[in-house]
Amino acid sequence: MDSSYYFALGTSSPILPKLSFKNVENSFWGEKTNNNGFFKRSAPDLSSKKFRNGNFKRSVVYSVATSKNPNEAMTVKPSMFERRKADPKNVAAIILGGGNGAQLFPLTKRAATPAVPVGGCYRLIDIPMSNCINSCINKIFVLTQFNSASLNRHLARTYFGNGINFGGGFVEVLAATQTPGEAGKKWFQGTADAVRKFLWVFEDAKNRNIENILILSGDHLYRMNYMDFVQSHVDSNAEITLSCAPVSESRASNFGLVKIDRGGRVIQFSEKPTGADLKSMQTDTTMLGLSHEEATESPYIASMGVYCFKTEALLSLLTQRYPSSNDFGSEIIPAAIRDHDVQGYIFRDYWEDIGTIKTFYEANLALVEERPKFEFYDPDTPFYTSPRFLPPTKTEKCRMVDSIISHGCFLRECSVQRSIIGERSRLDYGVELQDTLMLGADYYQTESEIASLLAEGKVPIGVGRDTKIRKCIIDKNAKIGKNVIIMNKGDVQEADRPEEGFYIRSGITVIVEKATIKDDSETFVFWDMVDFPLPRGEIGSFSRNLELSLQKEGYVGETIIRAYGHAERSSLLGLESVNSHILLNRLSTKFARVNRMLVDMVRFVKMDRKQNLMLIMKGMEEEDAEVVRIIKKLQQRNRNVLLVADGDEDYRAYPSEVQSSCTVWFWNNLLNGERPIRPLHTSEEEEDDEDDDDSDDDGSDDDDDSGQTVYIPELGRSVTVYCNY
Repeated sequence: MDSSYYFALGTSSPILPKLSFKNVENSFWGEKTNNNGFFKRSAPDLSSKKFRNGNFKRSVVYSVATSKNPNEAMTVKPSMFERRKADPKNVAAIILGGGNGAQLFPLTKRAATPAVPVGGCYRLIDIPMSNCINSCINKIFVLTQFNSASLNRHLARTYFGNGINFGGGFVEVLAATQTPGEAGKKWFQGTADAVRKFLWVFEDAKNRNIENILILSGDHLYRMNYMDFVQSHVDSNAEITLSCAPVSESRASNFGLVKIDRGGRVIQFSEKPTGADLKSMQTDTTMLGLSHEEATESPYIASMGVYCFKTEALLSLLTQRYPSSNDFGSEIIPAAIRDHDVQGYIFRDYWEDIGTIKTFYEANLALVEERPKFEFYDPDTPFYTSPRFLPPTKTEKCRMVDSIISHGCFLRECSVQRSIIGERSRLDYGVELQDTLMLGADYYQTESEIASLLAEGKVPIGVGRDTKIRKCIIDKNAKIGKNVIIMNKGDVQEADRPEEGFYIRSGITVIVEKATIKDDSETFVFWDMVDFPLPRGEIGSFSRNLELSLQKEGYVGETIIRAYGHAERSSLLGLESVNSHILLNRLSTKFARVNRMLVDMVRFVKMDRKQNLMLIMKGMEEEDAEVVRIIKKLQQRNRNVLLVADGDEDYRAYPSEVQSSCTVWFWNNLLNGERPIRPLHTSEEEEDDEDDDDSDDDGSDDDDDSGQTVYIPELGRSVTVYCNY
C-alpha cells in the first residue's frame, strides 16, 4: 500500500499519543479515522497548562502516515511524548533495621527497633515490608546490626520459606559484618554507612537492572504505595526524591525539615532544628494543597526518612562525592541539595515516626479510637505478619471498651478500657487495665503449670487477680502478681528501676520483658505525727510526695497511711480532708500512740501478704525495744522495712542491725519526694521459723525508767513500750 507522510511542528495541536500500535479493520498500523488523516478528538495545544506542567516538550515533530484511502490514518507514537512508567521490577528496597534503639529503650533492651510489637500482633518491620509487597516491589534488603535475633526470626517465619510468595523476588537480611584483613573496618556508623558497606551487593548479576533504590526506615507507622512515590521520582527525572509530610510546630524539631520551591525541588534542608533555625524553616504549606486552617496548624515540611535514589546517583554519592559521610538525614541529603536535583514528594496520609516511648505509646492507643487516623484493616492493602495459628481469644464476663484484643488470650471477669492486648495474654479475675499496652507472650503456660506456680508462691506470666494498671506498657512475658497497683500517681516523668523490673519514660510506666512484679505491693505507713510534725502548709503535698519517694524506689503500689497524733491538733482535721487513704488515730500521749501503733503493726505482721512497712516514729534506739523485735520478724518474712529518721544523729542512734538492714529516709527528704539516704531491699530468704527466741520474752523490765509495761492481747503477753517524752 502506498502511503504518504504529513509532518507538523509541535506548535500545532498534537494527536494524543498511543501506548501501543494495533491494526483495526483496514487501518495501517493505527486507529481508524474518518477525518482526512486527523483525529476528531485532539489533545490540547502544547502551550496549555496541561503540557506546561507535564513531561511533554515543545517544538517536537511528529508524523501521521496515511494510505490512499482518505478515511484511513495511522499515528506513529513519538517517544518524546511518552510518560515513562516506573516498573517495580527495576526497583529495590533497603529497609534500615540496624539502629541501637536507644529512644525506645527498655523495649529495645533485647530486641531491634523493627522487631518491637505494634497494634497487638504485628511488628514494626511488617509496615515497610507490607508496603513493599502491596506496591509489587519484591526485591527487598533488610540491614540489621543490634539485637537482631528476634528480628531475623520474625523475618524468617513471615517472609521466607512458606511465608509470603515473592515470585521472582527475594528478601535478604544483610547483617553487619567485618572482613578480616580490611584495615579500618568498623560496624555501621550510620544509615548511609550501613548502605555503603553493602554496595557490592548491587554488582551481583540479579541486581544489575535495578534503576532506582528505595531507602526505608523500620520504625514508622503508615500505609503507602511506594510505586506512586517512585513514579513521581521518574517523572521529575530527579536524582533523589524525598517523601515529605506537613507537621506542626510542636513536632517539627523531631525531624529533618525541608523547604520546597513551587517546582517541587528541595532548596533547603535542616536536621532537627530548634530556636531561630526552626523558625527559619517555616513555610507556606498551602502550596502543598493544604487549606488555610491546615497550613496554619502545620507550617513545616518534614522529611519522612523515606528516599528514592537513582542507583548511579546513590553509588556516586556514597563512594565518590561523600565517602566519609555516615548519615543520610544529617549529612548526605543536605550536601546533595547543593549540586544535585533533589525533589520533594508530598505524602498527605497518616504517618508517624515511632521514635520514642511516648510516640510508640500514643500511636498504639490511637488505633483504638472510634475513627482512627490509621488502622490495619484494609482488604486491598493488608499488613502481613507471622502466622501463629492461635485459637480465638476467650473471655469470661469481661467488660471491654475501645480496645484491641489479639488472638489466643484468656480474660476472666476483668475490665479493659482503651487498651491493646497482645497475643497469648492472660488477665485474671478482677484485673483492671486502662490506657495500657500489653505486648503479650511468646508461649503458653498450662493451667496446671499456673496452679503449681501459684501454690509455690511464684508469679505466672500475665496479670494476677485484682491488679489495677493505668498508663503502662507491659513488655513480653512479664509476670505481674495479685493485688498490684501500677499507677504513676506522683506524675514521675523519668525513672530507672531495673532491679524492680520497670522504667518510667515521659510519665509512662514500662514493665520490662520477663520482669516479675510480686504479689501485694501495698505499703503501710505508721506515722507518729508528734515525733515528726508536718511543716505549716505541707498537709496537701505530704501524701503525694510520700508516694513519689516510694515510687522512685520501686514501691509503685497503693500507699495506706496510719497517722497517730494529739486529738486537739488542727492538722489532723486538715489531713483527714486531704486523703482518704490516711487513717487517723487521735491519741494524746506518747505511751498511747506507741501502744496503738504496736497493736496495728502486730496485725500487719499476721497478714498473709508480702507487703511493705514504713515507720515514721522515734523510740527505736533500744536493741530490745518491741518495735525493733517486730522489724526483725518482718525481715524474717521477707518484708521490706522502710524507716524515717529525723537526721543523721537520730539515724546513728538506731541499733546497728536496723541500720544495716533497712531502707532509711531523712524526714526532710521524704517531705520533698526525694530518694532515701540508704536504699536497700531485703533478700529473698526462706522464713526462719526456728529464730523465735524473743517471742518467749515476757518483756518485763519494771525498773527501766525509759519504758512502761503493757499487755497486748494480739501478742498474748506484756511488752515494754519505750517512750521518749
